[in-house]
Amino acid sequence: MPADSPSKSADPGRPEPAGRVPGGAAGPRAGARCILVVDDDAHLLDVVQRMLDGAGFRVLVAASGAEALQRVAAEPVDLVLCDVLMPDREGLEICALLRKSHPGLPVIAMSGALRADAYLTMALKLGAVARLAKPFERDELLGIVQATLLGRA
Repeated sequence: MPADSPSKSADPGRPEPAGRVPGGAAGPRAGARCILVVDDDAHLLDVVQRMLDGAGFRVLVAASGAEALQRVAAEPVDLVLCDVLMPDREGLEICALLRKSHPGLPVIAMSGALRADAYLTMALKLGAVARLAKPFERDELLGIVQATLLGRA
């Protein structure tokens, strides 16, 4: 969550830790895998963050490609889940940049665009290891995340 974003904390004087949703279901376990979710849609970021947090993952969020690159440079992550169409830096560009800067970091490309199939295919060519068409269900998201983390995507 960007530092200038309003906090969603129950205590207005105490912000939630960056990248966490207050009152998450199960929350991350000690040693949980860290997933960076990148999307310019705040509602989708919130929903996906809650799904992953509830499954025990540690979740960071970025609302732009530039923020995603900053997060990956500042903190180790195990997986990036990235929208392919964003205003500042497209997810396609993020896939290519991460492939060069962090070659072992898996990226799952997401898209709900009109021509999602074409964009997702391009993302695979640029370095994404898996694709996820929006809208998707919780089980589909968790299945592809688990498979990717296990190297089966």
